[in-house]
Amino acid sequence: MRIREDEEFNARLFIPAIPSIMEHGRAIEEELRHQLEIEAERVERVRDSGDSGGGMLDLRIPLDATEAVFDRAIVDGDEVTPVEVAKAAAWLRANGIPSTYAVNAARGLRSAPVGAVAVVENPKPTPAPAPPRHRAERMLRGEIDTLVGKLAYRRGMPKKDVNLQLIREGWPTRSKATVEQLRRQKSHLMRILGES
Repeated sequence: MRIREDEEFNARLFIPAIPSIMEHGRAIEEELRHQLEIEAERVERVRDSGDSGGGMLDLRIPLDATEAVFDRAIVDGDEVTPVEVAKAAAWLRANGIPSTYAVNAARGLRSAPVGAVAVVENPKPTPAPAPPRHRAERMLRGEIDTLVGKLAYRRGMPKKDVNLQLIREGWPTRSKATVEQLRRQKSHLMRILGES
């Protein structure tokens, strides 16, 4: 599950675009809606009775993940493609409506009479913002660790010896290095691996 700030959804489930798995996705979405309706009715009954309901614990733990590529959305059993979402988002922005409703609007625009809705033909995707500094550092540290492992394997020595050799050459420890130093160290290791 992932959460994105600019969307009305509070989470997404990513699955491979395999027909049998897509069918399971539709069934899950239908069952989820049913369970949400049951929960809403229960909350309303508790509210009407004046009971606190014993309180609910928030057991969600936010995790970090790489960015996934949007392939399609399933809404009420209907698939919406990225092109439809992009066109709907462009139409919503042109009409002063927040683009967070693009998935739902895409379904509505699909059924609109031809010519009733002006849609941008080739919407340009907005570039992804640069990752925050702490995330860039973590990614670079991981990449450098992988390169050190490859270099250690090629030279037949432990990774710690390669790390010590880098420190002797004047490179700072990865935990204290800046993003720019980490980038230079990564380039240095890639160059060494390319030569060997």
